[in-house]
Amino acid sequence: MNQQIIGLICGIVHLLLSFILAILATFGAFRIFDRLTRNIDGVAELKANNVAVGVMLSGMLLSSAIIMKTVIQPAISTLQVYLYQGITGLAILKVLGFVTAYIAGATILGISVVWGTVSCFMALTNVTQNLHELSEIKRNNVAVAITLATVLVIIGFLLADGINTLLHAVIPFPSFQEIEILTG
Repeated sequence: MNQQIIGLICGIVHLLLSFILAILATFGAFRIFDRLTRNIDGVAELKANNVAVGVMLSGMLLSSAIIMKTVIQPAISTLQVYLYQGITGLAILKVLGFVTAYIAGATILGISVVWGTVSCFMALTNVTQNLHELSEIKRNNVAVAITLATVLVIIGFLLADGINTLLHAVIPFPSFQEIEILTG
């Protein structure tokens, strides 16, 4: 297969994977927000024009997107390796397996780690500052929501590479053949 065809295939897959992850990350984060904030009905609060809930939800969505973005490149790199090596039916199944495992792992690990980290942050502010972020957000305290949304985005930026590194260590990716350098 020549480089132009490989580039075209990888570009199309990259676009499709980005589209799918965009939908999964945004809708998934939206749904998970409701489950993790049991005392806040996100949809009802948004309908009631609770700006604070909207701001916090935006932070959750951005954090999820930052983490999910790190998933795309390893998946495309894996596909490129197989295309350059000559793809077979078994190789297609391997690529699908790697990509699916990587995406599922990133989604589960990302959401768990982000929510665990933000929960630690909220526990610390509760103990040291007597601040109950979720109660304040439910009361439409936009200042608290902006702060917590910023914390969520920072967490996403700081944890994305670590999650990617951990997943890369756990999920086996194909390697390139060794390159032998001949010197004169």
